[in-house]
Amino acid sequence: MSFFSSRKKREYAAIFDIESGSVGGSMVALERGGKPEILFSSRTVFPVPAKLAYERYFSLLISSLEEIIADMQRQAMKRPKHIYISLPSVLHLSALRVLRKKTDAPTLVTKKSLAGMVEASPAIPEATGSDSYLPPQIPTSTIERQVIGIKLNGYDVINPYEKYATEVELALYESITEESIMKKISASVGGLFHSEHITFFTSTLAVYSALREALGEMDNYLVLDVTGEVTDVSVVARRSLASAFSVPFGAHALVRSIGVARGTNSDEGLLTLKLYTNAYSMDEHRENLAPALVEAEKKWGGYMSRVLEFVRTECCAAHRVFIIADSASGPVFSVWMERLLSVRKGRGTDLSLPGGFPPAVTRIDASLTEHFVKVVPSVESDLRLMVAAFFVNNVL
Repeated sequence: MSFFSSRKKREYAAIFDIESGSVGGSMVALERGGKPEILFSSRTVFPVPAKLAYERYFSLLISSLEEIIADMQRQAMKRPKHIYISLPSVLHLSALRVLRKKTDAPTLVTKKSLAGMVEASPAIPEATGSDSYLPPQIPTSTIERQVIGIKLNGYDVINPYEKYATEVELALYESITEESIMKKISASVGGLFHSEHITFFTSTLAVYSALREALGEMDNYLVLDVTGEVTDVSVVARRSLASAFSVPFGAHALVRSIGVARGTNSDEGLLTLKLYTNAYSMDEHRENLAPALVEAEKKWGGYMSRVLEFVRTECCAAHRVFIIADSASGPVFSVWMERLLSVRKGRGTDLSLPGGFPPAVTRIDASLTEHFVKVVPSVESDLRLMVAAFFVNNVL
């Protein structure tokens, strides 16, 4: 996390949350040491294409951003001093590494010495080599290089400065994207707001930061964000982000698979899923949908089974599984995860709580951040924008 925030008074900022099938925007009053207040909030959902097409997706993304900004301007919102934009996992590559420095004699830890450790570490392309999905010939831009945890002599510390240590460990989260992506989004948003003060960040780091604050002393848990094209997985061990990656099946893939199975399109697939989860569909209708859900569960369950095995063998015993999802897909993914954990429990390969019980599955909603973010009564709560507001106010 950032240890160098300098905001001293109430400021107005525009915050945008870009997902693989929607764009949310808010006008927020930021206040260092206080709660951010969301004054305006809107989200535009665009159709999920039958086949993923980058150019089409990006065109919908930009038009959605411009639509939300026009709505802000029509409502005569204050001009933001700064613009913050959250990018989804489909638009960036991230890495989490531990930087270590050992000395024979105790050495004074300063901001300069820690900054030097970060600057001396290689950037993502050099660090990941052939694992990078970004071709080397495409120019990239850094989104974040954030220190999210510090250990001195093996112990976690919040304020490491002016202390002596022989061993320093930094948990470094960093992310990059194609240079053209940031330029196109900046040109569109900055041009409409007449502002060049634009900061990008990733939803992975924002969600982790909000959960770390909201969950208090909970040490180990998994976070599954299924709202988009993929499922973003965050593994938290001993209250630190231990791993973050994606598996190629999320709510949009589920909706498409339902549409294909029923011989319709994604819009009809989404409507069918909403009727199913809201118990409005007739028994015959639910029976007809069952084969598509069984196949989808097999696919997603196969990915998640490997995730759970990785966590069990390489990391920790999870206390809880948190699922971020919309109201249509959330109940389905929650049931799937509960069923998967139950099966693994029977095989003796579960992630167990103290006492031997499998971790509870909890769906996250806007109540998670209501103690940390204020929303004016006339504005509808949006979990992602609330998380982003908390992150911008307290971390960036």
